[in-house]
Amino acid sequence: MTEPVERTRLIWLICCISSLTVLSVQLTPRISFLIVLSICAMVLLCMRSFARYHNKRKLAPEVVEKYCPRVSVLVAAHNEEAVIENTVAALMQIDYPNYELYVIDDRSTDKTGEILRQLHEKSAGTHPFTHQFKHRTRGEADRPGKTAAINDALKYINGEIICVLDADARVKPDFLSKIVPYFYDSRVGAVQARKYLLNQRQNLLTQCQHFEFCMDSYFQLVRDTIHGAVELRGNGMIIRRAALESLGGLNEQSLSEDLDLSTRMHIAGWDLRFAACDAVWEEGPHRLGALLRQRIRWTEGCIIRYLELAPQLLGGRQVAFRAKLDMMQFVFEFVAPVLILFENSLLAIKWLSGQLSTPTVPYLASALMVLTVYFLYATYRGMRRFDRASVAGSIYGTIAVYLYFAILWPPIVFSLFVRILGQKQRNLVWHRTQHYGVVSE
Repeated sequence: MTEPVERTRLIWLICCISSLTVLSVQLTPRISFLIVLSICAMVLLCMRSFARYHNKRKLAPEVVEKYCPRVSVLVAAHNEEAVIENTVAALMQIDYPNYELYVIDDRSTDKTGEILRQLHEKSAGTHPFTHQFKHRTRGEADRPGKTAAINDALKYINGEIICVLDADARVKPDFLSKIVPYFYDSRVGAVQARKYLLNQRQNLLTQCQHFEFCMDSYFQLVRDTIHGAVELRGNGMIIRRAALESLGGLNEQSLSEDLDLSTRMHIAGWDLRFAACDAVWEEGPHRLGALLRQRIRWTEGCIIRYLELAPQLLGGRQVAFRAKLDMMQFVFEFVAPVLILFENSLLAIKWLSGQLSTPTVPYLASALMVLTVYFLYATYRGMRRFDRASVAGSIYGTIAVYLYFAILWPPIVFSLFVRILGQKQRNLVWHRTQHYGVVSE
């Protein structure tokens, strides 16, 4: 999709919702609005909790024992000398009987290639499974990066299932044995493993990211239970090869290829699952600059994929209505800060000009407040379930996540809306997250 079309859709989206906002402030505020909104939120919580309690999507024991397709584990590494050796060592301990490991050195300028060559010499003939260390040079493909490296790998891998891991990933030996059986159901196109941080206690930033991951895991768990819009998270995503190839591979023009693939798979009618029983560990940014660059890339990629795919998503007959609602709730996170600023500015102007004689309910702010309560609930439940935190610890984590998002989220969203509306050509510069080889805590 061209840039002018993307900007046009974003402008139309803002104009439509802003028009509704202008209309809303003209009406006499009714407390029933907040009551209905609160009831809807409570009903949503009850329905999701009920569905999670009566989860019927659990795997049958006989499936876990018998289903064993070929799996290709892919790791793309660019300048990962600090972590790649430990990652490969962990992946060689996987106890799944039918897998192959491909580590792709993507144009590294440090010692990554040398480390992989040494590992190849050391491990030759000592492991029963296939392991290859590929090296991409500048002349092999149009674009560098993880997405292009994975697409290139489709030419020479043999697996029916593809497991994509980051260069800093850590998994337990039974990782594949737990997660592959989800694909016994032919409708499943991809599965996302639960994510943990290796350095969750390194400082306050990594601690807040850990709390955020607990919240996200709870959202993913509930989405999986109700057949909602489960999303892939890049690291620890396992994909059916036939599904990936039917969609033309990963989108090399996307800043968040995992989110883009998730939406395209939902549109195509594939079922996406979340493996709450299986985890992949990764290193989180411990410096504010690195964290901001990572989150800006994620957020920009997410906004653009919805602008590009919204017509197919909303009009797609193979996308369940509950999944559409789930995604629209997610979209509200991005447009809410901008629209609330517009709404409050409008109310302030009307008050200063003397046109606002009676107090008016800020409708969008009220809706965001209800959504915030749901996010806080998800953080608390996620920490209780996945971090085994105490009540006090869960409350602390919930407050920390609220402050963490309140400080970081609005400026990120505002800056990206300005950038998308103002840029003539999309910026496809991909800022890699630096890894330092931290020790698991």
